[in-house]
Amino acid sequence: MKRIQTALVITGALYITPAQAFNFEEAAAIEGTFRGIVAHCADEATAKVFTEGSKAQVAFSLQGEDVIIPVELVEVLITDHAARPEIKELGAEECDSLLPRLMKLNKERSIALESTEVLTHSLLEASRNNSQPGL
Repeated sequence: MKRIQTALVITGALYITPAQAFNFEEAAAIEGTFRGIVAHCADEATAKVFTEGSKAQVAFSLQGEDVIIPVELVEVLITDHAARPEIKELGAEECDSLLPRLMKLNKERSIALESTEVLTHSLLEASRNNSQPGL
């Protein structure tokens, strides 16, 4: 349990993505812990929304030319960590403490991803407009 809380504090308090925090295996362990906690502590619909946001964040984090690990492999590692038995041992008090923080993290990630998407779209449009002859 202490490890779970430490992982949550490290990533949640610093507002960084797990892929930026450590290496891919450690990031997968943290993300898996997050998904496992939400799956255990929240209802199915909330867990589904969180997992979808988590997958989007993972896919976004693994973009770029320097990424050498496929997203599918990272997702397998995350799923393995999410199924760890100690997560299922969390009590109601622990769930009540952890779940709101994870939902806040999910919301902030969603906002960041949306902002990135809007910025990328704007930059692409500006690039297209600037590259057209006669403008």
